[in-house]
Amino acid sequence: MTIHDKYVNKYYKKGDIVITKYILGIVILNLHFTLTKIKRIIQYYLNLNKYKNNYIIVVDKYGNEKKYKNCLHMKGFYVHFKGNNNVVKIFQPAKLKSLGINIHSDNNTVILEKSVDIYKSKINIFDGEHNTIKIGADTTINGLLIQTYEDNSVVTIGKNCMISCGVEMWCTDSHTITDLNNRVINIGMSIELEDHVWVGKDVKIGKNTRIPKDSIVGWGAVVTKKFDERNVVLAGNPAKIVKHNIMWARPRVRDFLKMSGN
Repeated sequence: MTIHDKYVNKYYKKGDIVITKYILGIVILNLHFTLTKIKRIIQYYLNLNKYKNNYIIVVDKYGNEKKYKNCLHMKGFYVHFKGNNNVVKIFQPAKLKSLGINIHSDNNTVILEKSVDIYKSKINIFDGEHNTIKIGADTTINGLLIQTYEDNSVVTIGKNCMISCGVEMWCTDSHTITDLNNRVINIGMSIELEDHVWVGKDVKIGKNTRIPKDSIVGWGAVVTKKFDERNVVLAGNPAKIVKHNIMWARPRVRDFLKMSGN
């Protein structure tokens, strides 16, 4: 056998091992996804009997309502309930892709108004009761986590907002902070984005905050308080007003210049 033959045989043996490992990896991955789907289906039927009065209400453009009981898996999104007396209301048309809604307590409400466009996002209501989360009409979201843990928290995103990827809204600190008299001082009550707010990539928005109408939150900012002045740019950690008297629009700069004739 020549040196060339030895090299070729050795090469193909290694190639066969690599291909075999690759195929095995694909089989294992597919098995994992299959088992995950089976687990969700089993959980769905268990929840039908375990938890009561949970509804997903889909409202079409004519105002007709269709009710689904307990958990729901549809193309583009899922809803999981681990509690009672919860409502998720979705107004059509709505573009939902990779949206997960997890409600693990009682008496909560999630509302998605018409013409929302939501991608790769999660809404998690854990532990607390009587929470309300509302996303306004014509809002687009490209990757958002909303998290609540306490009672009576309200998270509101106004109409025609634009939210980038990597954004997190935590209406909670998760754990307790008290003063020296043992009184809790960090209860998460609300987060409010007024209409037409643009939230940049990787922004973090904490509890008890407000972002005013027609404003922008710059890339990577951390919002920790309520702002009242409209038409501003917020940036930094903690976020502060860095520019006044601004307005923003969805088109790219080049397209906007063409449309405006500048």
